[in-house]
Amino acid sequence: MSSEAILSEWRTARKPHVCNYCNGWIQPGEKYHHYVGKYDGEIYTWDSHDKCEYVAQEIWEYCDPDEGLGEDEFHEGCCAVCRTFICPDCEKYDDGDCGNSYCLDKLYDLFQTKELYRTGRDIEYIYWKLRDRKVTHDG
Repeated sequence: MSSEAILSEWRTARKPHVCNYCNGWIQPGEKYHHYVGKYDGEIYTWDSHDKCEYVAQEIWEYCDPDEGLGEDEFHEGCCAVCRTFICPDCEKYDDGDCGNSYCLDKLYDLFQTKELYRTGRDIEYIYWKLRDRKVTHDG
């Protein structure tokens, strides 16, 4: 089955919407990403917070780019990245477990300066690390 993009644009909310990634409210006046796609002959829409869309693009390959990134995959990916790269230095981290949650703001801030990259792979596991984000300057 293939997916086809029909519309992808940034909007400013005039009424409340639900973010399809985090399931939180997109409030009136808030910038959000609106996507309309076609999958298996069915038309669907997908709305997301600015931060959720940004984080989703950063963890896409980490999660599983072949299967897409829905609400469950977003949540699981954010939890895994948070647990691996943020939680160990977090004041909320309790004995190796921060629960089944993640800190979207901390993930967003992390990806402003760092990016995930693969360091290796074996039969069962892909190894990931963070590196400084390459900054390019136009002009």
